[in-house]
Amino acid sequence: MELVIHLKDRLGKRGISTYWKVRSGLKNLKDVGIFRMARERSSDFLEALSFFESPDRAVDLKRYGDALRRTLLNAYLRRVTLYPDVIPCLSTLSSEGFRLGLLSNSPSFICYGALDRFEIRQFFDQVSSTWSLKSFKPNPQIFLHMTRQLGVKPERTLFVGDSMDCDVQGAKNAGALSAYLIREHNPLRRRYFSQEEPDVILRSLDELPPMVRKITLRARIERILKPVLSILRLD
Repeated sequence: MELVIHLKDRLGKRGISTYWKVRSGLKNLKDVGIFRMARERSSDFLEALSFFESPDRAVDLKRYGDALRRTLLNAYLRRVTLYPDVIPCLSTLSSEGFRLGLLSNSPSFICYGALDRFEIRQFFDQVSSTWSLKSFKPNPQIFLHMTRQLGVKPERTLFVGDSMDCDVQGAKNAGALSAYLIREHNPLRRRYFSQEEPDVILRSLDELPPMVRKITLRARIERILKPVLSILRLD
């Protein structure tokens, strides 16, 4: 309501019309937490609006969108921190030649903003926002798109996430391996396993590199033994 009143005072009826036009374009925004944080910083939000006016008292939609993204990103980054196990894990996996991808339900500008803020973008071979694909997790096509981008088969991909519904189920639906990462906000509850259990349960990302090595070694052994086992079954 503060936004509506501000636009009405500054821009008249045409400003209100433009506001609703922009808002309707964001109707698919899933991360309401970002908007909540922006509302808590309403003074920043309204200050940004001072740049939206153009000489004919209309709103420049591109400038509106850019300022809105900046406001939401700044609000988001003020509230997030990087877990201490992230960089050692990414550095180890990257140095050992594993291809790494980031798949997020957040908008692209949030993904890249966070990666740049914590200086970890260089570890990822691919970064994909479901927004650009116009669908969201756990749609299996989202996960398959990432495997194609990485150039790997789904069955040779391990998706790590902290959501049983979005990450684990989505990976399972795509025929990939899944790892459920436990943090303080998502303690493990057996009721989550009403459908399929994750292939791996992690209590820290420190556990991921040795787990990936183990999975990779097992897959290599299976590929070597597959022709031998086929011959033995024929005999």
